[in-house]
Parts: sequence; C-alpha cells; structure tokens
Amino acid sequence: MQDEKLVEAALFVAGRPVSDAALKKIVGSLTRARRAVENLIFEYQQRATALEIVELDKKYVMQLKPEYSKHVKTVSPKEISSPALRTLAMIAYHQPVTQSKLVQIRGNAIYDHLSELKQKNLITPKRHGRTFILTTGEAFADYFNLKINNQQEIREKIIELAKEQNVGLDRWLRKKPSIITTPMYESLLTYCGIKQFQVSDKLYTSPVGVAELGDATVVVISRGYAERIREHFTGEIIEVSASTFKDLIESMKKLKNFAKEKTINKKITEITEMKEQYIDKTIGLTTAVSPSTNMAVEIAKELRLPISAKGKKLAPDYSITTDEIDTTTGTLIQIPTHQKNIDVIERINERYRSIIDQIKQIEESSG
Repeated sequence: MQDEKLVEAALFVAGRPVSDAALKKIVGSLTRARRAVENLIFEYQQRATALEIVELDKKYVMQLKPEYSKHVKTVSPKEISSPALRTLAMIAYHQPVTQSKLVQIRGNAIYDHLSELKQKNLITPKRHGRTFILTTGEAFADYFNLKINNQQEIREKIIELAKEQNVGLDRWLRKKPSIITTPMYESLLTYCGIKQFQVSDKLYTSPVGVAELGDATVVVISRGYAERIREHFTGEIIEVSASTFKDLIESMKKLKNFAKEKTINKKITEITEMKEQYIDKTIGLTTAVSPSTNMAVEIAKELRLPISAKGKKLAPDYSITTDEIDTTTGTLIQIPTHQKNIDVIERINERYRSIIDQIKQIEESSG
C-alpha cells in the first residue's frame, strides 16, 4: 500500500492535526512519512477540491479550505455553544488571561465552558499560583480553519466570528486594556493620546508589591526588564526606550494599538521633524567624537556626527569619573542622563542641545 494513501487515510479519520511521529508509526519510517505528507500537500494544491492538507505547528491536518467554510455552515455541526464561544473569544483575543480574571468578567458559569473547551483542546490552561493562565490550544487553528496558530490571525478570526454569528462578542472584545507604566514613561503615553493608565514607581524595584499588576493587562516598561516583570505578570509586556528620537518613534509604534492611529501618526511626524532640526544644526560641525557606550553610538549616528577612535570622548555623565572632566580643554563631551522632572521628549531635546553646545564650545576654543 502506498505511503501517501496511508497518510491520507490517517489525516482523514483523525479530524485533527497529526504529528509526523504519529505518521511514522503508521508508515514505518519518519523519512517516508514526511515525504508522503509533502507529496500529498503538493497534490492537494493541484486538485480542484474543497479540501487541503496544511502544516500547523509541525503537525499536519486535512481540512476544508477557508473560502468554502462559510457556504456549508448550515449543514456543519455546531459543536460550541454560544456562551462557550463567548468565553473562547475572550481567551483568544486577550490571551494570556488568568482564569480568576475571566471569572470576574464572565461569572462562575465559565467553569462549564472551560471544561468543554479544554476537552476539545481549544484552550490550554497552565497552573499559575492559585489560578490558571489560559491560552488557545493546539486545536484552535484547525477548528477555525487558520493556517497558523498566530495571535494576529486569531484576533482577526474572533472579530470575524463576532460579526458573522451575532453572538454578542463585541462588548467583550471592546473591553479596554488596563495599562500600567513607570513615572518615566507617563509623559510618553500622554503624548501618544493614551489617557487611561496607571503609574507605579515600584515596577522595577518591587513588582511583587505592585497590587495593580493583578488587574493590569498591559505593562509598558524600559527595554531589558521584561524577564523580571514576567515573574509576576501574565499579560502583554511592551518594552520601550527613549534615549534617542529613533527610540522614541519605535516605542510610539508599539503603542499604536492603544491610541488613535491619527494621533500617533501625527506625533511621529512631529518627532521626526524635531530630529531633522537637530541634524541641520550639526551640518557645520567638524569635531569627531569617540562614543564610549551603545547609547553614545546611537546618538552620534542619529545626529550624524563625525565618528573616530581618536575623536573627543562622547559618554553618558553617569559613566564619567571626576578626573576625566576638563571643561577648559573640552576633551570630553558629556551626555546628560540625570534630567529630573521633565518629560521624555524634552529629555532628548535637552540632551541633544547640550551635546551640540559642547561641541561648538570645543570648536570655538580651538579656533
């Protein structure tokens, strides 16, 4: 019997994704099993059929092509009840989400829904202290005819279901995320037009003591702190930075989902124009700099300063020792980092103004 026929029969009767290890047991060889399934994938692509064989997270499934699914809904079995579908939608759209948080929103009835969804492998619960972290399961992509178990595709599919099936999902999907950040990025969120968020000065030093983390769904923090926060938080973590205007623009793009797109785009244009103004001010400068840190390198590149190993040392003020400072000869260019009580945009403005002024002083004194 041909390997392709055995694999085709296995995928047909399984009705779910099948691993190549499972196909190996049927065919007798892993190499032959993989070759057979690859041949079948190609063969089905060439056929004028409503079925297809696709790979999902290193498993293979025979399924209906997405473009045909809406035409056969009236005869397809409705395996998930509307209440359970609402619960699944909440999990899929906001994952990872804790079971305790879901109970607060949807009530105790979800325990029955979760049992049903777990049996169908549509969700995956993982123990987290006294509760569970819920995410979509391996069968989710297959059940909804998605080619990959990708978060963005899952969200788009859930929105599509909300519109098509009219089961009252909208009000759950429109629930605004609860955002928490540090004092450093309070001004950034405000600048982006984000109004609803909380600020905590203990996120870096003592995240376990931040009670608001239990209710938050999004944390906005400095780059490099995600691992520390993840020990105490199960939601979405957005790492941002504000050392340069480039950093600022990239950070604002990450926040697009939480603000009006028109507002964010307008602000990004403003920041881009600020950056160009500073570049214009450095056009006539000839003093080469020797950046001593990654931040100094990024600033020098953004301002388009001449860079040379023999240039004037460009370094953050926190990394400079007292004996290095010589304001009379201008052998050192300091990057101000300890600016207090100013917002992130003004912090970069002040930093760049200071660097340019120091370079001009060096050139005036040597001229």
